[in-house]
Amino acid sequence: MTLGAATGRRPVVATDEATGAAWDGLVTLVGVVGAAVLFFILRDGYVAFLHRYPNAAWVVFATTTVLAAAFYRVDYRALAGPLATITRGCGLAIVAFLVVDPPVLTLANPAHAAAASYVDLAWWPAVGLGLLAVWRRPSFFIPVAYYAISTRYLAVDITYFPISTLDIRYVVDSAMFGAGMMCAVFLVDRGLAGRSAQALRLANFGSFWNRRREDFTNAAAMMAIGFHLGNYFWSGVAKLSLDGGPLSWILENPTQNGILNALEKGTLPTAAWPWLTDLLYRGLGHGVLVMNIVVVVAQLAAIVLIFRVRWLLWLTYFYDLFHIGIYIFGGLFFWPWIWNNLAIVAALRRYRDRPLGITPKLAALAGILLGASHLLGDSARLAWYEVTDIRSNYFEAEAPDGTRVRVPSSFFLSEAYAVSHGKLDPAPAAGHYGGTLWGSSHSYRRFEDDGKCLVPAGAGAPVTVTPEASARLRHVRAYVKAHHAKMLARDARYGRLSFYFRGYHHPSNPFLYPAFNALDLKAVKRYFAVTESVCLRLDEGRLVRTVRNHTEYPIDVR
Repeated sequence: MTLGAATGRRPVVATDEATGAAWDGLVTLVGVVGAAVLFFILRDGYVAFLHRYPNAAWVVFATTTVLAAAFYRVDYRALAGPLATITRGCGLAIVAFLVVDPPVLTLANPAHAAAASYVDLAWWPAVGLGLLAVWRRPSFFIPVAYYAISTRYLAVDITYFPISTLDIRYVVDSAMFGAGMMCAVFLVDRGLAGRSAQALRLANFGSFWNRRREDFTNAAAMMAIGFHLGNYFWSGVAKLSLDGGPLSWILENPTQNGILNALEKGTLPTAAWPWLTDLLYRGLGHGVLVMNIVVVVAQLAAIVLIFRVRWLLWLTYFYDLFHIGIYIFGGLFFWPWIWNNLAIVAALRRYRDRPLGITPKLAALAGILLGASHLLGDSARLAWYEVTDIRSNYFEAEAPDGTRVRVPSSFFLSEAYAVSHGKLDPAPAAGHYGGTLWGSSHSYRRFEDDGKCLVPAGAGAPVTVTPEASARLRHVRAYVKAHHAKMLARDARYGRLSFYFRGYHHPSNPFLYPAFNALDLKAVKRYFAVTESVCLRLDEGRLVRTVRNHTEYPIDVR
């Protein structure tokens, strides 16, 4: 019997080992969190640079490419594990994005022609570097990820209208952070094996690194995973924080109304089969309370289940089923998020039946919590009330016989996201309902009035064009004229309906636009930018629109 056993006290050696392990874990966690904060500072820095110097976007692309080349020897084989897998998976998603939804921005602002040239010309090296990164050299994901996200930030300078980064921002962050951390691990390994080894060993760093290297790389992987999981957790928190009260979204939100807004936007996959649309609408309406409860619980569970890997894997499977449901019921295709979840499964599946350790799990927790800050993780807050008395913005094209046909948002290529969001007319307008991004409202008071189909105050009165509205209309006119010319050239090169075949976040359903599909673009004389205050309802699977106010702006293109 040992002295410790006889006295009922833990052996001093065991206590010291436990304390040392705890300190090692804390130092590892602080190092990974510090690296994440530094990453977000650098990310905010290049975003600020793009906003200030859009025509110099290539400078950052070239600089990051040179830095990536300096770490050319970083290889997946030397860093096999969750960090390599999540980095490769998210990086592959970016390459896929560049291939299936390549940035095609129409130059409407000649002052930023250089930025437009960068978007067009840098695509080829970005895809080439991306393939090299997927194959073996992860450092090149850094310039590739930068290029992908930079095209979104530059859209407002090139076309006058912003494009959301919501669909790709977090897979970009995870890939860029993961690649950076792989380079950092490589640098430390080389330092310990090279001339700086003696200095590092004098600080006892070498022994620390030998003990904690695997834990450090796993913590970096879980931090990247936390970036993405934060979107779910903070969206759940946001639903409980709406101004109608903590339970207002769960108990009252008619989530099935997303089907009506998808029909209005022309993205609902089932729109060509009214019987099926009606079945989905009624079925979702009957089970909406249960669905709302499940959604919020699943989103909030992200911050708890990171401590149980097997359960976390099941949760990510649920999230992907959830996103598939969003597309079927709402016409919103979050395929990069689906891909990100599958990358998480690939990275963690080996840890279903083996311990991952507490430090990596705490790193995932930190990654989620960093999403609370708009200056750091800036997680998505997807929470709103579904409304059907909405302000709808869309374009119509005038056919040779004078008839007007609605233009699918996909016709606008990369700007389709902005067009379907109504970004070309986002400002408050007299005589119209307040802006409702995809039929959403964050105001409970606005939600309480929904369904009454009230006539907006000022409807029918003469329209007063403010200087701000006049400038916006000039921008819309410049963009539409330039885009029409671009599409004439693309039709001749790629085919009349080629614009449908892209990986859109809001993909237009081609079956809803037979008149536009048959229209010869060469015969189009003008477009109309239309803003309507309209009330939506469903009648046997078909959308019924009651227009309360209508304004339009003609744009001659010939």
